[in-house]
Amino acid sequence: MLGFTFLTAIYFVGSLFIHTAMTVTFGTLLLGFILLDIGHFGMPIMNKIGAIDLIICVGAAWYMMAAIVLNEVSGKELLKLGKPLINLNKTQESSKKRVQPILQKEVSARDN
Repeated sequence: MLGFTFLTAIYFVGSLFIHTAMTVTFGTLLLGFILLDIGHFGMPIMNKIGAIDLIICVGAAWYMMAAIVLNEVSGKELLKLGKPLINLNKTQESSKKRVQPILQKEVSARDN
């Protein structure tokens, strides 16, 4: 069980870069596995709490699956998936926006 908890933790970190729906799904899955681990190693009440959390996880996974399928089939966004919680491209895009006008000025200056 601990192996799946560690694997899910890795998936959770990766999901932070995808979209909010995936982060919620893997976040609740990770929490459920942690609660089941705690329940296994001495606090049996955590198994019940973990089960409730995993039911919420299933709902999040079904929503994410439905959103991906329906959005793809319809060709438009019917169900929102949310934005990534961590966006590394944001800093690269902002630096490109600052550099772009400078490059355009240099090119137009050379053409004249």
